[in-house]
Amino acid sequence: MTATRVLYALFLMVLVIPGSAETITNTMPCADTTVVIQSLREKFNETPIIIGKAHDEAQSTMTLWINPTTKTWTIIASKNNLSCIIGVGS
Repeated sequence: MTATRVLYALFLMVLVIPGSAETITNTMPCADTTVVIQSLREKFNETPIIIGKAHDEAQSTMTLWINPTTKTWTIIASKNNLSCIIGVGS
C-alpha cells in the first residue's frame, strides 16, 4: 500500500456528524512513536506546530503536524511510545 493510500485510509477515524446523533467509527492506525514521527518528517516533510495534552481517557498528547508547502496536515495522539493517527488532510 502506498503512503498516500495509507494517509487517506488514516482519516477514516472516529468522526461525529454535526447535528446528528450518528457516528462513523473505524480502527485508528497506530505504531511506535519513533516510526510515526520519522514517517511524518521524512516522507511527508511535516513538522509539529502545536502540541498539547488531550482531555481523553488515555491522557494522551495530541500533536498537529503540517507541511506548509504542500498544505498537508496530520494529527496524532501519543502515549507511552505509541502514536495513533487521528486525522489527515490537505
